[in-house]
Amino acid sequence: MAKKPQVNPKKKTLQRSKVVSVREHIQELRSRLLIILCVMFVGAIITFLTRERIFDFLFNQSLVELYFLTPTAGIDLTIKLSLLFGFILSLPVVIYQLLKFLEPVLTIKTVHLSIVLVVSLMLASMGLVFSYVVVLPVSFKFLLKIGESFMEPVITAESYLSFFLTTSFISVLVFELPLVLFICRLFFGFTSKQILSYQRYVIVLSSLLIAIITPTTDIFNMLVMLGPLWGLFYSSVVVIYLLEKFKIVH
Repeated sequence: MAKKPQVNPKKKTLQRSKVVSVREHIQELRSRLLIILCVMFVGAIITFLTRERIFDFLFNQSLVELYFLTPTAGIDLTIKLSLLFGFILSLPVVIYQLLKFLEPVLTIKTVHLSIVLVVSLMLASMGLVFSYVVVLPVSFKFLLKIGESFMEPVITAESYLSFFLTTSFISVLVFELPLVLFICRLFFGFTSKQILSYQRYVIVLSSLLIAIITPTTDIFNMLVMLGPLWGLFYSSVVVIYLLEKFKIVH
């Protein structure tokens, strides 16, 4: 009679602990996702209740009367705006919950990663303000000026919101440049001198980018928009140089 193969008790215990660990992670992920969804829902409700003020703020730079073309366009735009702002308002909670969930496997200290994310959010906020105050009115006015010479503009609220989001997204990406430079220094070993050697490429590429998102022929307006971008680049290089000089980064 053949003997049954004996299972190592330690191996069996290890397998059970792995199953329990996976279940715990799934349960933790579920609870954190539930928290995020609840916060997003609350943010969407707040946005819906204050939609008139938000619409006034967003459409303040439109320069023309905005229209909607279908009976459901108004409620559709309100729902989209509520969901979008609900997500934006919940971003700090989303980032916090993501960090806490990934904390056991992060090779970088959570506090350092938190600092990076906070700086990223600050730069993104600066990009949004710059887009609203400078990029949006300049580009929208220029585009309307071209079209008004042979057409009467009929701009829908939905198309304007799409234009607003596009310019804002590009501006946010541009304002993340300092963070990209610091990442290049910390993780890829680029020194301030090496980063500065790429300044010609930064100037050319930034000029092309500004020309695309704000196709104005006014040199003064282009310089107004390029100035902060170049300022971000050179100030980042100076900060990296000072960090190297005082041996805060190696």
